[in-house]
Amino acid sequence: MPMFWHYLKIASRNLIKRKFYSFINVLGLAIGMACCLLITLYVMDELSYDKFHENADRIYRIATRVTIMGKESTIASTNDHIAEVVDELPEVQTSVRVRKFEDWLVRHHSEIYKENDIISVDSNFFQVFTFPLIEGDPGTALRNPNSVVLTEEIARKYFNRVQGVIGNTLTVNGELYKVTGVAKTPPRNAHFHFDMIFPYKSIERDVVDWTNVSGKISTYILLHDNASLATVSDNLYKLFLKYHPETNEYLTQGGTNFQIQFLIQPSTDIHLKSNFAFEMETNGSLSYVYILSTIAIFIFLIACINFINLLTSRSIDRAKEIGVRKILGSRRLTLIKQFLAESLMLSFLAMVIAIVLTGIFRIPFNNIAGKELSSILFHDVYLWLAIGVMILVAGLLAGLYPAFYLTRFNSVIILKTKIAGSKSSKKFRNGLVVFQYVVSIGLLACTSFTYQQLEYMRQKDLGINKDNVLIIDNKLGSSSEVFLNRIKSNVQVLSVATSSQSPHSVTNTEGIYLEGEEENILRVKRLYVDDNFLFTMEIKLIEGRNFNPDMASDSTAMVINKAAAKALGLENPINSIVMRGDKDFAIIGITDDFHFQSLQEEIAPLMILLDQGQKTGVIEARINSKNIPNTLFYLKEQWNLTSTEAPFYYTFLDKNFDSLYNTTYQLGSVVAIFAGLAIFIASLGLLALAAFTAEQRTKEIGIRKVVGASVKEIVMMLSSDFTKLVLIAFFIAIPLSYFAMSLWLQDFAYRIDINLWTFIVAGLFTIVISWLTISFQIIRAAKTNPVDNLNYE
Repeated sequence: MPMFWHYLKIASRNLIKRKFYSFINVLGLAIGMACCLLITLYVMDELSYDKFHENADRIYRIATRVTIMGKESTIASTNDHIAEVVDELPEVQTSVRVRKFEDWLVRHHSEIYKENDIISVDSNFFQVFTFPLIEGDPGTALRNPNSVVLTEEIARKYFNRVQGVIGNTLTVNGELYKVTGVAKTPPRNAHFHFDMIFPYKSIERDVVDWTNVSGKISTYILLHDNASLATVSDNLYKLFLKYHPETNEYLTQGGTNFQIQFLIQPSTDIHLKSNFAFEMETNGSLSYVYILSTIAIFIFLIACINFINLLTSRSIDRAKEIGVRKILGSRRLTLIKQFLAESLMLSFLAMVIAIVLTGIFRIPFNNIAGKELSSILFHDVYLWLAIGVMILVAGLLAGLYPAFYLTRFNSVIILKTKIAGSKSSKKFRNGLVVFQYVVSIGLLACTSFTYQQLEYMRQKDLGINKDNVLIIDNKLGSSSEVFLNRIKSNVQVLSVATSSQSPHSVTNTEGIYLEGEEENILRVKRLYVDDNFLFTMEIKLIEGRNFNPDMASDSTAMVINKAAAKALGLENPINSIVMRGDKDFAIIGITDDFHFQSLQEEIAPLMILLDQGQKTGVIEARINSKNIPNTLFYLKEQWNLTSTEAPFYYTFLDKNFDSLYNTTYQLGSVVAIFAGLAIFIASLGLLALAAFTAEQRTKEIGIRKVVGASVKEIVMMLSSDFTKLVLIAFFIAIPLSYFAMSLWLQDFAYRIDINLWTFIVAGLFTIVISWLTISFQIIRAAKTNPVDNLNYE
């Protein structure tokens, strides 16, 4: 212990003696460590999803993969009848169905609200998932078909309390439900959330068909301990063939146009490894976890390189100190311990500052990354293990060079020569600087490409006009026509239409085939519309005609897009007959391809059908861009005059399209911030190295000035070395960044081209930043009086 305090005292003196270098060293390392900690918190949060369930390691979800005519579709949902028979498998302890709903109307007293996070589940839901109840019996809370379990937030919303809520009633979608339980708010790191839970009601179907997954039902199974997933998967398929013998007969006779698989997914994998159709919520991305983890490692390495470079360069000043101490009797082991102790102390001090910075910037980071990272994560033993590893890695890497390299020389040699100023040590430091700028330029270029891709998606012609279009949630039922007629009379409302889903997210699918070609089923997206939809959305009709509600034959007519016509192999599609089940539909029109999903997906085949008076889904209202607030007020007023049973709820279509890329926007913002910090940290190191270089070349500068060199010539001489390093980094960063962005852009069906100019701009920007960073130190050195320079030492 006395020796420890001795090391601490010497280290403190060295810190105070070299305030400028110490400040830059600790600050750069602290910022790098803080970045690494923030990303570590993000990654830990992403990896923690659904692990809070007591039976997390035994909960699995069944997904359905259907291949028709070589076209593969993987759906997160199943037919609800699977859950009714899957318990026959010996590996399955129990099963539970979860069905997600949105836009349910809840009446309490005279107030009506719209709730979006609604689930309906089997009565054993709480035996499979760990969502604790504050009030109520988890075993019986959902047995009554007209019972409802609320979360604590919803209980406060409707009853202003959490306790004593059981027995109260709410009217939901016109039916009376009794509150039988209050659940804690679902943890943020769950792959599905809810505000209200209702008992599951089976879907009545004429034919039990496991391939019919249109009900958006997620089926979960709780397996017995040590159950084999391969066995469960095999037995589940055998169970399917048992209940669908006609499929078995089809396959045994050589049928290849249809295939089905049932995927057994661990619940803890769903958030990061599942982005199938009909997911209950938007999941995360494992690739983004890898990207951010890689960025964290690189930023930490940049900070460590600064730390190493500055400590090793400053070790020149301590070479004579080492020689003197060795002459006075200090053993090599003692000197090694001293250097390692100093670097570890600096590393520890940087980590303390990093933890403080992490606490300060955690909330702004949450806002940018769309997370809710909590300080409670600091209670995790693995995080503290990571903190300890960072301290050791930074401290040992920086202390090893002076500890082992300088202390191995004879004391006489150290006092006579400048060992630490050798060419090999300079090359080593230069190599580290090049690595820093390779990472910095690469991150800057990748950030630029990310924003170019996002801007491309924002500006790309979608085939529809999304500007100034209101998407109004249609809960008017039979009164829809009244509302539509009222708002059409307003000159600010340019056009009005209805459709079964919003044009930015058409998800419903159906199988169709040409007459006489039952074996060639094509999966297409399906959208019900009225006759004004194509006009309102400004969708181009390239062949045929639009719907005419006055023509009775249009009830069995369809309009398809170019992608569907191509997939069906129709050269002259107009008047062709397409089969939907046992009903035939005539194609009356072909639209140009337009985007109705994210640009990450190719435009899928689409069939558009005439709405037969249901008027459900959404209302599209194209309005004048002038005086929008007054127009909105008018629409709400007309809505309230039409109905008092449903609240007026709307969004703007362009905002809906933007929301499809929220995750990508967040990633781009996070990468941009860390790219800026990487350049800042690298620049800090460059600043200190520039000061050190100027200091080392003090006499050279003085001699050059005496023989007539100008300040400009000296500045160019001193800055050229650093410029060369950045240029070398630039040429290394180009192919690495190109490769990384090529991989990332593969996730987008519609994407930008990678251009050289982005790399050039990133390189020039980095060079300018490096020049600005070192200019002050170099100009100051160049302007120093040569007499003072020559008297140096």
